[in-house]
Amino acid sequence: MSNTRKPEAWRKALSGEDTHRPETTVELCLRGDLQAEFEDLSRLLNEQPGRSDDTDPDARIATKDPRVALAQRMEKLREQMQDAMIVIRFRALKRAEYRRFLSEYPARDKDQIDGVLGYNYDTGGEALMRACLVSPELSDAEWRTLVDEVLTDGQYEQLVVAAGTVNRGRVNVPFSSLASILTQSS
Repeated sequence: MSNTRKPEAWRKALSGEDTHRPETTVELCLRGDLQAEFEDLSRLLNEQPGRSDDTDPDARIATKDPRVALAQRMEKLREQMQDAMIVIRFRALKRAEYRRFLSEYPARDKDQIDGVLGYNYDTGGEALMRACLVSPELSDAEWRTLVDEVLTDGQYEQLVVAAGTVNRGRVNVPFSSLASILTQSS
């Protein structure tokens, strides 16, 4: 549908009414130890010989298939990992704020990471995350603990990339094939 048919949308956009800058979320599991335990159990499960009654779940339980106990332990670990998930939400800065950020943290010459990001990763990554953070609301001390004590380098990088992407990405009308199928059948 053409924008010329939606003058109300233009009025709202130009007035700032009912408009929101892009946001994104990142889920992080803070119990990496459980992942290693899960992987150990997964290896044990795969090493167990198959059984002739594999297609009948009731028969596996009734005959005390040792794989069932491993699978149940694995599922408990998955639940514990889900309980240890945190969600970080970032919101894009206004264009002028982002441009100011880029001028404060210019990319270093010949640095490949900076070249991709458009700013100095070492000095600007954390500043961008902090400026874009919507939730959880963290005090400066809590932020320091998260960044210095809790996150791995990989998780930190994941957050820096998300904060950069929310500022440089586009907003398109999303589509979910599963949601579409579910709503068509209801």
